[in-house]
Amino acid sequence: MKLLNKIKSNKQKIVKTIKLIWIIVITIILLAISYSLIFEQDKINIDKYNFKQLEKVKNTLNKLDKYSYDFWGVKEFNNKFNQNIKPIKNCYFIVSKNNYFEGNNFGWWYNFWFKFESVLYKMRYLSWYFMYPKYDLPIVQECIWVCYDILKPKFEYTISNPCQD
Repeated sequence: MKLLNKIKSNKQKIVKTIKLIWIIVITIILLAISYSLIFEQDKINIDKYNFKQLEKVKNTLNKLDKYSYDFWGVKEFNNKFNQNIKPIKNCYFIVSKNNYFEGNNFGWWYNFWFKFESVLYKMRYLSWYFMYPKYDLPIVQECIWVCYDILKPKFEYTISNPCQD
């Protein structure tokens, strides 16, 4: 009987601990969202603007044959497709498959990536940046002693800095 009471007591402690953890997590999430909505309106607007620029890119490229894509970067995209895609803060990492990932079958023909500025969007997407279409960064490897992704540093640098014209 004592063992049964001890097990029930331990279950109750575990349930209380889990409830407390959930309350703490929900409180932190609500505080972060409140902070973002109160103090980060300019950053939220940048994130909204970036999504509008993505829609322009999608509308432009969805009308074309996927084999006509051949661009690297915002400037080249704008020149080739007569567009005016302009980031407000940091640059977009925008590339076509045909000129950079040729021969790899990733299932997409172009990519558009940007860095989130607001806590609200970072929490919403559980990421520091947004990629379209959604996938994990491809591993374009260069191996000497250890293999590493040679694309990742270029991607991170591009979305963390203003565009280089």
